Amino acid sequence: MSKPRKPRPRYGPQYEEDFGPRTEAQISRRLRRTQYHALAAEVEMALSTYRWKLTLTQEQLADILGVKQPQVARLESGVVTPTLQTLLRISQCTGIEFALVITPDGMVVTSALPGAEAPEVKRALERTAATPRPGNRPA
Repeated sequence: MSKPRKPRPRYGPQYEEDFGPRTEAQISRRLRRTQYHALAAEVEMALSTYRWKLTLTQEQLADILGVKQPQVARLESGVVTPTLQTLLRISQCTGIEFALVITPDGMVVTSALPGAEAPEVKRALERTAATPRPGNRPA
């Protein structure tokens, strides 16, 4: 016969008085980590959406950004938090605008994709039109 299961901790405002100091520390650490990763999540969404709208492969986007394909994959996966230099490169090459607001309460990150008429988008489309896709090569 197996042991009875230990009851799972319940979360929410009605159970806050049940939290011990260790649990409160874990929750606050997770919240800080979530705010820290907000930048990676926003870059992930912006790059993925940009690539999807222009129907680019990761290799084509890497050529536009001047990096290798694995770097684009890491940025799109949200695993890597980009540096300010990387954000600047992404913005200059694609026209994506990032707004980073840091306050004592935390960090807020927003992004805005460029319109189809933006010069960065036109340059990217011209550059990728000359590059054949792996599946579209003539036989």
